[in-house]
Amino acid sequence: ADVRLPPGEAGFHGTLLRSPRAHALSLFSHGHVAHFTTWGRMASDITLYLAEGLLRLTEYSCGSYCAGESADWRVALTERLSGIDPPGEYEASRPLRVLPLENTQSHALTCTKATGSLGHHFRNLADSDDKLVPDAAAAIAAMERMEWVGLTDLFEPSLCLLHFQAN
Repeated sequence: ADVRLPPGEAGFHGTLLRSPRAHALSLFSHGHVAHFTTWGRMASDITLYLAEGLLRLTEYSCGSYCAGESADWRVALTERLSGIDPPGEYEASRPLRVLPLENTQSHALTCTKATGSLGHHFRNLADSDDKLVPDAAAAIAAMERMEWVGLTDLFEPSLCLLHFQAN
């Protein structure tokens, strides 16, 4: 979650960060479940199913996919992280990536549509300043500009800090 207001506009800027491992696993499982779902799950949440359909359509349009070919998420995740599926050479050659697992939070803190980024769920490596490995100093500077940075792993203490800072 991130709240950004135009420069000079009054407001409270803050973000909630996840552990990198949990964030990457969440992105992967979101993409994997979108590809390998069940009829019961589809019927229980039509809106989510339509959103996942949009994700699959986006992946198809971009020639990119984030979930692997195996229905077993453990196998698919192992293949994804080891460069087997999708193949590492194919992955390295693609100018646009959908839900990449690399450096997700630093990318979310540094991406901007003004420099050609398509948002934090995409990496546009062609014709923009979007980088697969974003500048760590820029990500840290973005966090330092915020009045509050919370951690999902420490959710309750983070909310206490938010309450203290906001009052």
